[in-house]
Amino acid sequence: MIVGEALQIAMNNRGIPVVKINYQDMGNWAYKEGENPILHVHIFGRASNAVKQPWPESMYLPDRKTGFYDGFEPLNEEDNKEILNQILIISGKDKYKLEDWGLMA
Repeated sequence: MIVGEALQIAMNNRGIPVVKINYQDMGNWAYKEGENPILHVHIFGRASNAVKQPWPESMYLPDRKTGFYDGFEPLNEEDNKEILNQILIISGKDKYKLEDWGLMA
C-alpha cells in the first residue's frame, strides 16, 4: 500500500497523470519450477492519458510477442528517486504504524 501510494504521488509529481493503482499477485511462476510461490506483486500505475490501455478499461498483460510493449520506457533514475522520497514520507504516516495493524506481538 505504501509503494502504491508513493508511485501515484511520485508519477504525478513527475508529470504522469496516474489516477489509479492496480495490484496483481503474480507469484504463480514459481510453480513452473516446482517451488512454492513467494510474495510477488506487481504494481501498475494507471494514467488518465494512457493510449494502449486507457483508464478505466481493465488491465491485461498481452504476450510479449504481440508488440504491445514496443515503445514502452522503464522508470528512470529521477522517477525512482521521487518514488523513494515518497515512500519515506508516506511510511511515516500514522495509518502505516505496524502497532496499529495488530501485527506486532
